[in-house]
Amino acid sequence: EIKGRILNVTVSRTPSNKYFVSICCTDVEIIQLPQNSNAIGVRE
Repeated sequence: EIKGRILNVTVSRTPSNKYFVSICCTDVEIIQLPQNSNAIGVRE
């Protein structure tokens, strides 16, 4: 189920014929996640 107003949809196909869909919506409730001390990213 998609909630809110759809702004943009992008459908992509990989060389192995798998499909991926990206959906951008507005007017949706944002759920706050609990804070933690974990870090992500690229290290030098």
